[in-house]
Amino acid sequence: MAQGQLRTLRGVEVQGKRVLLRVDCNVAVDEEGRPMPGGEQRLRAILPTIQHLQSQGARTILLSHLGRPGGKHVETLRLENVARQLRALAGFPIRYVPDIHGAQARAASEQLRDGEVILLENLRFDAGEEKADLLFAEALAALGELVVQDAFSVSHRKHASVAVLSRLRPSYAGLLLEKEVAMLERVLTTPERPAVAILGGAKLETKLGLMRHLLTRVDVILTGGGIANTLLRVGGASLRVGLVETQPPPEVTELLSEHRKNIQMPTDVRVVRGVGREVHPLMLPVSALTPADDVRDIGPETAAAYCAIIAQAKTCVWNGPVGKFEEPPFDEGTKHIARCVQSSPAFSVVGGGDTVRAISEMGLLQKFTHVSTGGGAMLTFLEGAPMPGLEPLYG
Repeated sequence: MAQGQLRTLRGVEVQGKRVLLRVDCNVAVDEEGRPMPGGEQRLRAILPTIQHLQSQGARTILLSHLGRPGGKHVETLRLENVARQLRALAGFPIRYVPDIHGAQARAASEQLRDGEVILLENLRFDAGEEKADLLFAEALAALGELVVQDAFSVSHRKHASVAVLSRLRPSYAGLLLEKEVAMLERVLTTPERPAVAILGGAKLETKLGLMRHLLTRVDVILTGGGIANTLLRVGGASLRVGLVETQPPPEVTELLSEHRKNIQMPTDVRVVRGVGREVHPLMLPVSALTPADDVRDIGPETAAAYCAIIAQAKTCVWNGPVGKFEEPPFDEGTKHIARCVQSSPAFSVVGGGDTVRAISEMGLLQKFTHVSTGGGAMLTFLEGAPMPGLEPLYG
């Protein structure tokens, strides 16, 4: 974790200054490059900082990436359509400039007037962005006088506009990034007890460090998805090969033996039995599982037990669905947990693309204390691992 005080925009004089504002406009687009429904939440999240700079008379230059073009120009990943949607949400002009740091971008930045906003082209069209290339960062820095970082979702990446640019100009955290850090720091440093973490989704192997770190901060971790499957297998359950790492690393066994009372695993699950057959969900106790069973969700007994723990919590952090929520009826566990967290009086932080999508589809986004824009960034922060995009903003 970085040391010192996070430098924020509060009290910073920006009028008449060209401000490079790194935001995250990485929304899903269709085959013609048009933003798909559901992306508005990510764009709305960056508006407060843009509006603050605009109202203070800054000359704002928005920097963002979109997708994974791999350092090449990809027509469907241009930011023109995103600029159009962002402009509609903001309610004031935001001009798209189809250039990153060339003559057109330089001219557009120099011609900016107080309160005007432009959005430059997709940063990842240049390979220098993901390579953290100093020359690329210097070319961006030449366009402005101040840097504001507001893309928390990529703050764990060592990319040029994220980790290098902030070292080349006076730099500050935007309003969104400031809020993200404050909410997650509260979970790590001053959580009200009892504190609960809910972890689902991907492989446990990638979250071992996170779990170890969280276990020093929270009272219990409730598991689901692939994480729970691996733990269940280590605990002796019969699970089909392919659902879990074929040979879980020894660290998993150590983690479970050291913290068994603090790690909750499913006691019943929803499964599909057999391979290549018509889907017929079964509800089974974990003790009755066979290698033919494809575990896809937690069961009602587990959901009820988890909810009883959540109901007593004062702090709750959640990342990862507890089942294959995109395949009904295996969304029931995730929906049940979502309703329990939102109805709990706990300080609640939720993050991760799949988790946020699930609660968004349920219409519950506004029911949580904080919905993080970061998936990997949130997990990296909670693990206490280095955050290259945050480090230059402290001190």
